[in-house]
Amino acid sequence: MNENFATPVLVNIFFWIGTVFLVGGGLYMALVQAAGPGMGIPVILGALFFVLMLRVLCEWILIQFSIHSALLDIKEQLRKNQLSSERGGNSSSLTSNQPETLRKEPSLGSLE
Repeated sequence: MNENFATPVLVNIFFWIGTVFLVGGGLYMALVQAAGPGMGIPVILGALFFVLMLRVLCEWILIQFSIHSALLDIKEQLRKNQLSSERGGNSSSLTSNQPETLRKEPSLGSLE
């Protein structure tokens, strides 16, 4: 997660608050039988489904920040290569001198 932005932290907080409300609401509906007789299990399964959808949405938002960070690293690397070639130095290729974010796959488990 990129620590330069406040949004990834807020997305993480939003995910956990949403999870608590969805699971809590599902359990309340199932236990109190406000959904009707025999609807306890479908209500709980529905709450879990919406927790999964909430997670997908939050991870999609965090991926946007990961892409932004990788693009900034590429931009910086290209700028260094351009300065090196303008000075007459040996310009290294992007693949041999990749930024850290390009060498490893992005972690999607930042919400855990």
